[in-house]
Amino acid sequence: MLSIALAALVVAAPPAPEAPRSMASFCEEAVRKFGSGDLNGGLGLLDAAQKAHPRDSKPHWLRAQVLLAIAAKSGPVAAGWYRCRAEDELESVYLAPGGSNDDRSTLQVLLDDLHGRDYPDVGSRHPKAREAFKEAETFFGAKDYAKARTAYARALAQDPGFVLAMLYMGDTYHGDIGDPEALAWYRRAAQAQPNYPRAWRYLSDACIAAGQRREAEEALMARVASHPGNRLLWLKLADLRAQGGRPMRKLDFVPPFVPGWDKDGKLSLKATNHFLDFAGKEIWPVLLAGSLGAVKVEAKSAGQEAPPVGTPFQREIFFWTAALQALDAEARRTGEPPRDRILGEFLRFRKDGQLEAALFLLRYQEAFRPEFEAWKKAHPGAVQAFIRDYGYRP
Repeated sequence: MLSIALAALVVAAPPAPEAPRSMASFCEEAVRKFGSGDLNGGLGLLDAAQKAHPRDSKPHWLRAQVLLAIAAKSGPVAAGWYRCRAEDELESVYLAPGGSNDDRSTLQVLLDDLHGRDYPDVGSRHPKAREAFKEAETFFGAKDYAKARTAYARALAQDPGFVLAMLYMGDTYHGDIGDPEALAWYRRAAQAQPNYPRAWRYLSDACIAAGQRREAEEALMARVASHPGNRLLWLKLADLRAQGGRPMRKLDFVPPFVPGWDKDGKLSLKATNHFLDFAGKEIWPVLLAGSLGAVKVEAKSAGQEAPPVGTPFQREIFFWTAALQALDAEARRTGEPPRDRILGEFLRFRKDGQLEAALFLLRYQEAFRPEFEAWKKAHPGAVQAFIRDYGYRP
């Protein structure tokens, strides 16, 4: 009887749990789906992989590469959206705990390269300067810093304004005999071309190494004020402020709709939440479609002029203002504050007279550049004041 009972228990026992699916298996199948044109299927697999292996950064890497590939084949508006999403994915890898310094360095290069088209030319047109620079790069790669310095010096003798040679001359000291000389060369490169963010980032790193944290923060803050769309500058600034006990908060701009574009460039919005409130049903669709250029703005009646929406920033400020006016009116009608986190924050910015600052700094596009420069000129110190008062980053 005992043997029969044991046999029954064995038969009734639940099956052994299956081993969790490996990350490699998820990623291999996702790549196959991307290769066959099944974009949603591939992204769905990466979502599943992330849930199964939350500490593994591979899904973020793959998703960023896919988004950048889509951006390269998209129109300007869609490309901007996809590149921003790719930056979100790379940022997740950058901030992941346990990452190596090499991984972070690779990510810095990737994040920096996303904005390379917005940077000034820091090379040289002088053939002999370029030749010496190429030789210096060979020595630098071999870690022969003394010979690299000699070659960079020859490049600068041929072209004293060769900013990249100045910057890399600083690197030869940073990697060999310490930071004081590196600091001087990075500062020289930054002053020679103030609109080159990489020089200011290198200067900031050298300042930190030399214990000059105040100058490091000033350098990063100044470059954020020049290139607010550069996510890497914001991350470096956030790191520095967090070390000083002044952490920054990520805006985490995740609307309840995901935009998509068909092959003809027509916009569609897909809801990510089936239980939408007033903001989700009435405000977000119009706000997103309007800011993404899919809504035509006309005068209310004959004889009236249409609102000024001729530039991307004019369109952005117009639709945000209209959206926040509607949100405020609904809040007054119900007597309840807005439940939507993002819209609630932007309503606060508007009431504080900081809507333009918030859009320039937290929702920046390079197409905003003319209005941004005019705004900075009219409001000196406003960038630094917004960061200090609200502590937000994109």
